[in-house]
Amino acid sequence: MLEVQRLEATIHQSLPPHANIVTLYRTYETPEWLFLVLEYCPGQDLYYWLEQAQDTNGDLTALSSPHASGTSTPLSDADGTPPSPSLLASTAGTALLSRRRLKLISKMFRQMCEAVQFCHDRGISHRDIKPENFIVEDRRGEAEAEAGQEDEDGFSSSRVVVKLTDFGLATAEPHCRDFDCGSKPYM
Repeated sequence: MLEVQRLEATIHQSLPPHANIVTLYRTYETPEWLFLVLEYCPGQDLYYWLEQAQDTNGDLTALSSPHASGTSTPLSDADGTPPSPSLLASTAGTALLSRRRLKLISKMFRQMCEAVQFCHDRGISHRDIKPENFIVEDRRGEAEAEAGQEDEDGFSSSRVVVKLTDFGLATAEPHCRDFDCGSKPYM
């Protein structure tokens, strides 16, 4: 098991710093454990961020962690895995299509694509792209973001930052025969 974790760390550390990839600073190893010292990213994974997103009259409300709001997200079973990735199925179509929401989603998706492209340009395939492997740092409530640094639609590219994480299934092999990877609900 440590060998697999060492490979994850080696691949992750081979990436130069990027604004949309969680940085792995250092590793520490004992005979039984491998510890990863990662960049601190205050936020939550994209799955839960999307699940909590609300759009009221075209305005995106500030999103907080489930711990801060006192609410929690139901888990699918006793092992604590999240429910299937159909979280948008119960959302009304018009709520998904407001101009502000689409603009924000577009900016977030661009960051996700930039992170994946950065990996691919360096010969690394993540192989487990899913909302749970992106961390969303929602800085829309911070004072510096409200100091007039917004574009014409009221957004600042630095206000919501999306970072790719979890390189446990990543490979640097150009042709990999290991097809048993990814997360089953997303396959």
